[in-house]
Amino acid sequence: MSLRTLCHRPGVLFLLWLGLWLPSSAVQAVRVPVEVVELTVPDRGVQARQEALHRGMTILLVRLTGMHPVEDVAALEPLLRQPSRYLVAYSYRRLQQEAGAPPEGLLLRLRFDRAGVVRVLRRLGLPVWDPDRPAVVAWIALEDGGRRGLLGDAPDDPRVQALHRAAERRGLPLVLPLLDLEDTRAVRLPDVWGGFLEPLRQASLRYDARPAILAGRVRRDAAGLWRGRWLLDFAGEQQEWEATARDPAALLATGVDGVADRLAARLALRSTGSGLQIPVRVEGVEDLAAHLAVRRRLASLAPVQAVRLVRVASGEVEFLLVVEGGMAALESALGHLAGLEIVETTPLLRLRWVPAAGNTG
Repeated sequence: MSLRTLCHRPGVLFLLWLGLWLPSSAVQAVRVPVEVVELTVPDRGVQARQEALHRGMTILLVRLTGMHPVEDVAALEPLLRQPSRYLVAYSYRRLQQEAGAPPEGLLLRLRFDRAGVVRVLRRLGLPVWDPDRPAVVAWIALEDGGRRGLLGDAPDDPRVQALHRAAERRGLPLVLPLLDLEDTRAVRLPDVWGGFLEPLRQASLRYDARPAILAGRVRRDAAGLWRGRWLLDFAGEQQEWEATARDPAALLATGVDGVADRLAARLALRSTGSGLQIPVRVEGVEDLAAHLAVRRRLASLAPVQAVRLVRVASGEVEFLLVVEGGMAALESALGHLAGLEIVETTPLLRLRWVPAAGNTG
């Protein structure tokens, strides 16, 4: 399959856009474009688009709140009933089909007003998960018919595609190891099967500087039922769960959903209507573009309710942030925000603006 053909598959397109398909350099967090939802539709008709809008808003709310399903949450009914109010733009693109394959239809790309939806969620007191999220490096061992192996980043593998579809649905930046010489020297099959975390932690550093690690053991039993045992390692804590399913795609999705549920429970914040005012000084802000970029980044953090300009000096800017959850919540959110580094936290929170090359937003 050519790269051009690969790029026209929705799940792979999402991962290419995130830059996760190549482990080029370690990062602190991945900014997930949660407000962009891509769905296949049969045609350009109004009915097909309206149905896709409802599905798109459902996916957006799952990504933003970390809750699923969201259809039964009564407070979200107005958002689900009128998704077009929060639609910023949409576009179509015809999917390329491979020789001999049935027509795949159109890809509808929806862009929602994330900030507007977040304001509604905060007003309702519902959790909001910041789009800057830890990368999840997934080490998965599979057993089928008495044979065991590790699942690597092979785009044509249906099991890999199922994992990426589940991660896209939850807004989770998922990374599968390349399983090249470097990986296979560092991690052995028994390490993953047994859930031995230390080699997985060391090997995962090539993919992200502070990743969440998912270790999975998946097997098919004598009755044909798929069983999985999952282990999440994040920020010094470990959580385990088990699941069963009729097919491997559904079983692999339980691993992704389990990670998303647990990370959202830890990182998504609820508004209580009051906030602590925290002064923040940011250095390395040399021009108006940098000033605006820093302000946007700070305002995008889930615990930040308001950003007020206090002072502008040569090369630095001071803001007053209204923060839900206090300093601990702010520091946690900043730890996963690309472009801003914490210099010190006392007596004043000082940050340094370090934009990525070619990126000022």
